[in-house]
Order: sequence, then structure tokens, then C-alpha cells
Amino acid sequence: ILEIAKDIEELCPNAWLVNFTNPAGMVTEALLRYSNLKKVVGLCNVPIGIKMGVAKALDVDVDRVEVQFAGLNHMVFGLDVFLDGVSVKEQVIEAMRDPKIAMTMKNISGAEWEPDFLKALNVI
Repeated sequence: ILEIAKDIEELCPNAWLVNFTNPAGMVTEALLRYSNLKKVVGLCNVPIGIKMGVAKALDVDVDRVEVQFAGLNHMVFGLDVFLDGVSVKEQVIEAMRDPKIAMTMKNISGAEWEPDFLKALNVI
């Protein structure tokens, strides 16, 4: 990626580099530390996937769901979940105890959370 950064510095120094690779945080940090690029952003879609999983667990349209997140990239937790503006976090945590509903990242197998652990943390 640093070789790509050198090409950008030479060919289009005002361009934005949007990093959507893993590990997103480390790659983005390397670009910011070890290249001369100033317009770098790293993205991760795990929060979007969690929101879609919550909507599926609740059997509602995703536009009706909001999740308050804390964390970064793959290491995020849903502190609260709202359906039409009303907190339904407890309902979602209970739904996630069902292995058929549990939300995991499709590209990382075996990353399921232990239901009792989620319940104890009181987050998704």
C-alpha cells in the first residue's frame, strides 16, 4: 500500500485515498505515518452490517433501526438499539441468543459471541 501511496504522491497529490482493506486501522495508520499523503480515510462496514442484522432479527425495515455505537472498525459495540426511536436493546440481546439470528461477519467464520457474555456486557 505504501507503493500505491508513492504513486498517488507523484501522479495525483491532491487525491483522497480511501482505504477499505483490513486491518483498516493499521493500514490507514501506516499510510498516515509513513507516506506524505494527507488525504487518507479508512473505512469499515461492520456497523452497517450490525444495523442490518438488527433489522433482520427484529423483522423490520432497516430504515426504522438506529444503533448507538462505541468503538472503531471491527471492534464496535452497540450501546443501545432503537426501533422507531424507542430503545429495544434488551429485545435484540435476547434475540441474539438464538444461533440462527446471531450477527457475525460473513468473512470471519467462528467469530460468534457467547450469548451469556453479550447479556453480561449488556451491549451488542
